[in-house]
Amino acid sequence: MEEMMPKMMEGVNMMEMMPKMMMSMMGGGEGPGGMMPLMMTEMMPLCLVMMLPKMPKENKIEFVLKMVTSLMEQGGAGMSEEEKKGFVSKVTDKVKV
Repeated sequence: MEEMMPKMMEGVNMMEMMPKMMMSMMGGGEGPGGMMPLMMTEMMPLCLVMMLPKMPKENKIEFVLKMVTSLMEQGGAGMSEEEKKGFVSKVTDKVKV
């Protein structure tokens, strides 16, 4: 960045600036989210639709298992048992294989 904008970046410590910039993009304690989580929830499904058909079957299975596990565990975090049952039911009803 310093090569592209030397005058603008003069006196700026990139190692200090980047974590602050990333924290603000990710919400950094100022309420829910920030732009990064919103961007990820919009882009991730589209990326998966484009990427998964091109993956070898073995890699695809392993990747899908990791993703589904993470999504279900983190998606259900903080829910009561009854809420989790409803959550799992909605997911299984929606999935078409």
